[in-house]
Amino acid sequence: FNNNISSYERFNGKEPALTHLRVIWADAFVHLVKRKQVSKLAPRATRLKLIGYEFDGAYRCWDDNRQEIVISRDVTFDENSALELAKDYIPPEELYEVEEILDSRDGPEGPEFLCKWLGFEDEDNTWEPIENVNHLTVFADYINEKTAIALSAASTEEPQTYKQALSSDDAPKWTEAINAELKSLHTNETWEVINPKSLPHNQRPICTKRLRTTLRHRLQRNLRSGSGFPPGTILRLRKALYGLKQAPREWYSLLHKELTSLGFKRLANDNAVYIRTLPGSDSSQYISVYVDDLLILVKTESEILSIKTSLHNEFNMTDLGEGNDILKRFGMQDCKPVNTPMDQTKLEPYKVEDTKTSPNPQEGEYRKIVGSLAVVVNYSLCIGGNNVTLHSYSEADWGNNILDRRSITGYLFSIGNVGPVTWASKRQPTVALSSTEAEYMALSFAIQETIWLCSLLQELQILKYLNESARPATIYEDNQSCISLAKNPVDHACTKHIDI
Repeated sequence: FNNNISSYERFNGKEPALTHLRVIWADAFVHLVKRKQVSKLAPRATRLKLIGYEFDGAYRCWDDNRQEIVISRDVTFDENSALELAKDYIPPEELYEVEEILDSRDGPEGPEFLCKWLGFEDEDNTWEPIENVNHLTVFADYINEKTAIALSAASTEEPQTYKQALSSDDAPKWTEAINAELKSLHTNETWEVINPKSLPHNQRPICTKRLRTTLRHRLQRNLRSGSGFPPGTILRLRKALYGLKQAPREWYSLLHKELTSLGFKRLANDNAVYIRTLPGSDSSQYISVYVDDLLILVKTESEILSIKTSLHNEFNMTDLGEGNDILKRFGMQDCKPVNTPMDQTKLEPYKVEDTKTSPNPQEGEYRKIVGSLAVVVNYSLCIGGNNVTLHSYSEADWGNNILDRRSITGYLFSIGNVGPVTWASKRQPTVALSSTEAEYMALSFAIQETIWLCSLLQELQILKYLNESARPATIYEDNQSCISLAKNPVDHACTKHIDI
């Protein structure tokens, strides 16, 4: 074919006639002329099998009884028998079924797998290339089994007690970690030794972990094995510890006090984000807080170094921006550097198999590497330029849940040409009586998020959002009834119960 034109059409100037085509080997009832009929009650046709065509439009049929070819134009066909026969046809390659994959090796042209065939002896086992078996269920079972064995060999059960830790193969590492923790507790003056006789009768010691914040109310703890103190020693906690109910608030109060002393201001729309604008500077500095992890967003390296130095004076910090520890962790400290992005011309093509099971034994390791690299990448806050319009897409799935018939609200927000910045998909709190009502509730949630994001961008000092009366924001909605209701909330039969 050339441009969807067959050779016949190109040569004759017209499309070939295909109406006479029938299924090969279909039952062909060839009409018998009167002179060949035995009697008036004899069959008017004989059943043959279609095997081909003649140039003049006649059919070539096979007479199995006479072992000869019959050519005729007067033929009636029954194709059902041939179609049923085609359904039962088994290709030669499917006559053999792999019962189990026993082993694998590196072959001359790639990985090979030792296959045991169903119904055959062990001496009939063969080595097959990966493209012959990677679509089979037994291949997925083999890979999953090997992965489970590798994971079980690589992982050991974590000790639950001090005695178990010292009796494990990693006892020296556990001892080193315990000593480092005790040294940190002592350096931060986390506790003080008290006389048990000084405790009132209604006070009991408690057992917790460490956090470097001062407690408003002093607590006592009874020490366990491995603390380095004699049995029965009681310590009075002077600093908050992980595990205490008040520890998170105490830690946040300490961090907030330190950041505000450095000139940072906590955002009202997000208490985990701080902002600072230095005098004479045309850009702002941001710090995002997640428990005890800080993400610092600034314009220059000197600014981030200044903030780190100030925080180091108050806290014993670990900078996760160094990549040497990551290289050592994954055994790549001696690897050769390569350019990034990689030269795609040097990559070998990889064909993704069309299968539901595509196990990868290195998937877990890959995720660990990517997660570790994520903290050493130089990030930039991609909010700026001329296009900072807030775009939102609102959608609802009406009556999605067949149990309680509540609908699903969904929305997605993006800023300018940047990808999604926030999104949600959650069940609505009440049952919507129509798709219009479901879309109307989803639009309401999207508007709430829009108001919050506009206020947040204003606090982040994004210029176009400083003017409250001219904040650029667009919400896209595809339900015409919902749009009409939002523009003109008049009473309709399906929405008259909506008050707010």
